[in-house]
Amino acid sequence: MAIKDTEFLYASSNIRAIEGSESYSERLRRFSECKSVGELYSQLTGGETDSGASGDIKERIEKMLDDRLCSSVSLVMKIVPDKKLYNFLLYEYDCCNLKTAIKCAIMGIPCEDRLYGCGTVPADKISKDVSEGRFDIFPKNMAASAKKAREAYEKTKDPSVIDMILDRACFEDMLENVNEYGCEKFISLVKARIDRVNIMTFIRIAKSDVPDKQKALDEALVDGGTVSKSFLIGKLDSYDGNIESILSATPYQSVLSSLGSGAGLSEIEKALDDVYLSLVKDMKFVSFGAEIPCAYLISISYEIKNIRIILAGIASSLPQEKIRERVRFGYV
Repeated sequence: MAIKDTEFLYASSNIRAIEGSESYSERLRRFSECKSVGELYSQLTGGETDSGASGDIKERIEKMLDDRLCSSVSLVMKIVPDKKLYNFLLYEYDCCNLKTAIKCAIMGIPCEDRLYGCGTVPADKISKDVSEGRFDIFPKNMAASAKKAREAYEKTKDPSVIDMILDRACFEDMLENVNEYGCEKFISLVKARIDRVNIMTFIRIAKSDVPDKQKALDEALVDGGTVSKSFLIGKLDSYDGNIESILSATPYQSVLSSLGSGAGLSEIEKALDDVYLSLVKDMKFVSFGAEIPCAYLISISYEIKNIRIILAGIASSLPQEKIRERVRFGYV
């Protein structure tokens, strides 16, 4: 399906106007310098103060961030010529909602206040359908896998199998969406996300005490990345703790080479995140086109994730330097 850049002139100009002159990194630096939850609230609201209890202010900030994510998605959906083009960015919220609804149904507790309001599936339709075992309102692969996830839980009583099965299905839906439209930049984004998940899963399982690691990898890894599932499984026996050597014949060799053989999981994860977000940065330099709304939505989601890191750090009384270590300022 051909995508014409000129069809996105209106959407691109609108997003450029609302992005403002202050960069993502500048905002995060300002937020990370806050010394209290109340000060962070004031920064986020443009000067409003709140003298309530720290826990109450934290809840208000969380609600504010949820609302901002939903309003950003709603804005983009109103100004783009084809909403479905960006479904691959929203499927992760559908997946989170489906996992939450299934787990809540198992525990017999309501899930309405735990759901994202910005997926492709209306949140108000999820609870009743899932509790009654109906999943057809969800994207195709997630809908087909939901029953399997529930059955797998009944056999194992392990909630992580729900996550594993539905995460794989979510990536399948993402790939189908981007392949339908044929936008190479969007395809690259999804492949980079799959690679990140697969490489981190490979390391964790290879280092674990799982008795049958090959079987565990076959069940956990996702098809469709630049680094194939079969390639990683084939490298299991030769893995000695140095992920760079395993990925020497892949596009990730140069990214990981600077880390050294002693790199920890967080350092490797950050390096893989940087690969994904370098693709987003490249899209932000486009004058107009389908890439601009995409980059905007990803920027908003990562900014919100980082604000939550700052909020959690302040609420836990972490030193500011420790909080700044966890925030990735140069993302997008």
